[in-house]
Amino acid sequence: MRKARTLTETFETQLIDLLPRMRRFAYGLTGASADGDDLCQMALERALARRDQWQQGTRLDSWIYKIMRNLFIDEIRATRRRGETFVPDEAGFAIGAEGGQEA
Repeated sequence: MRKARTLTETFETQLIDLLPRMRRFAYGLTGASADGDDLCQMALERALARRDQWQQGTRLDSWIYKIMRNLFIDEIRATRRRGETFVPDEAGFAIGAEGGQEA
């Protein structure tokens, strides 16, 4: 049974109460406990930095889940871009193998 929220309950207290649900949500997105914890940390940092964007009386859980989802999508896009931009580490092993360097 959910307890009723009081107006005096602080933003931080509400975030702390959401932590177990956030971790489950993050694990569902990432599939790994460590990655899920990293996602939770990034979401908490963003929520605290942008707390003025959350409106009292609206659902904090929906707001934080949206932050988490957006961070997860951003990370997937960044990982994909890094994979397309950089040459794999193994590519450097062939440099000089054909005898192109003179001693």
